[in-house]
Amino acid sequence: MKKKIINGILMTAMLFAGTTSFVSCKDNVDDIASQIYKDIDKVKAELETKIAGLDTRLTSLEGKVSALEGKVASLEGEVAQIKNDLAAIDTRVSNAEKAIKDLEARADAVEAAVKALEEQMNNLITDVNVEETLDAVLGTINLPGFNPGTLASYYGINHTGIDLFPYVGEDCNVDIDAHSLTKDDIKGVTPVSIVDDGLISGFEGNVGKVYFTVNPNTVDASKVNFSFVNSLGQDAGLTLSDVQESNHLITWALGKHGNGIVATRGENGANLYEATVTRYVQDLVKAKTWNLVDIQNFLNLQDLKDDAKAAIEKAKEGSKKAGAKSLVKEALQIIQNYYNKIDAEGKNIPLYGLKASWTGADGVEKSFVKGFDITSVAIEPLSYNTFWTLDKSGKAAAKNLLGVDDFDAIKGIVYTIAKATDSKKTMDRVKNYLDKESDKLATFREGHEFFDAVAPIILFIGTDGVNRLVPEMTLKSAESEITFILTSPTEEYLVPAAFKYVAVKQGGKVVESHLEAGNNKIIKLTLPMGASEIVYSTVDYAGYTVTKRYPITRVE
Repeated sequence: MKKKIINGILMTAMLFAGTTSFVSCKDNVDDIASQIYKDIDKVKAELETKIAGLDTRLTSLEGKVSALEGKVASLEGEVAQIKNDLAAIDTRVSNAEKAIKDLEARADAVEAAVKALEEQMNNLITDVNVEETLDAVLGTINLPGFNPGTLASYYGINHTGIDLFPYVGEDCNVDIDAHSLTKDDIKGVTPVSIVDDGLISGFEGNVGKVYFTVNPNTVDASKVNFSFVNSLGQDAGLTLSDVQESNHLITWALGKHGNGIVATRGENGANLYEATVTRYVQDLVKAKTWNLVDIQNFLNLQDLKDDAKAAIEKAKEGSKKAGAKSLVKEALQIIQNYYNKIDAEGKNIPLYGLKASWTGADGVEKSFVKGFDITSVAIEPLSYNTFWTLDKSGKAAAKNLLGVDDFDAIKGIVYTIAKATDSKKTMDRVKNYLDKESDKLATFREGHEFFDAVAPIILFIGTDGVNRLVPEMTLKSAESEITFILTSPTEEYLVPAAFKYVAVKQGGKVVESHLEAGNNKIIKLTLPMGASEIVYSTVDYAGYTVTKRYPITRVE
């Protein structure tokens, strides 16, 4: 390779020299040629020196390249080793990550198991206890040492053919004031069906409310199903809904005391709950049903009085000690006889206990039942029409027995006798007496004492206490919202309402209306200032309606 380079350089020099000598004189050719060869030798020597230097540098570079190639090979080996080490580390890291995940999974599983056990322990019900019942029939019987829980509801057979309520029309109405609802009275209100399979059983919550405690207080009651069962585990046919913590204050109580007393729940409350209780028509078959005929047949007061009198007479025959024993024995025997009579007729009433059912953290269904001391029955009450008819029958009987004309004739005879005695004092006394009796008879014939005792009325809570609302009343109240009580003179014990409708009208238009369950007694109405009218209509469990109108004026 070096020789090729040198020869190339010489060839170039010769050509260059020949070109320059071509223009020179012939005599100088030898000198020029000699000089050219000298120059060529000189250039050759210089080139050879440079080539030698380049050759040395090339050799040095080749050595360096060889050294670098060795280092590269060494580095490649190191890189390969590092890659192997990294692969090993990756494997160890991957194994470590897998082990960590396995440990985390095991830790999560243990934590979940602990949480499930804690939840199971927190929701493991150890006690449920009914503290008070408030039903539609008896209300509450809650006295010290005497608290027989009752969950009684009303039902009735539809005798009028009514299907919807509020009802517009007069054919079902027995109101003595001849009021009935009009279309304007229920404008904007959608009547609801109140009859199921020919029976009227009331709204949701037709039985009432039950108040109970659950222990421990860590239990989540929303995850528990509550029901009533007898000692055989048979369901009472009562549906408990809207279970929630209650601010109800349990006190001594007897009768239908409305919605009870509400108190502010303390920070460490008694963990009291309340539930709405409903008996649907299809569940009536599970309840013992009674009406007044049944009660009259089983509880003959005259027989009971005779039995008691006989027991007392028998107790008097011996000594006081023997007589006391005899009296107790006879009393127990009377109770046993009535029990046997009820049992023989299939009217024996089972007792029920509150049952709590829930699903444990292990997926197993669990339950707890406490006590069997709750009575559950369905009662068929009397009707508005019963007393309306009784009034009409009583008036007709009185009229047939003794008319006003007959009474006036008797008065004339007595006046004649008194005058014959020529005693003005006697005559005046007789006249006054007969006039009073005549007035009483006239009042009796025109009044409706029986019906008035059961007809619906409205009370209101004013600044001076509870008052009865009457038509054309001026109601003084600075507040527009007023609390009203929907009841009857006999507190709806004899004839309860199945449904109630209340509307406030002003200028002939309905400005507020409420369709309520029959056992709801407390309602708040917003009365406008000035003249307005309250329309109140009820329907009983036989399908008869009563409607009242109260034109009133509110002033401050």
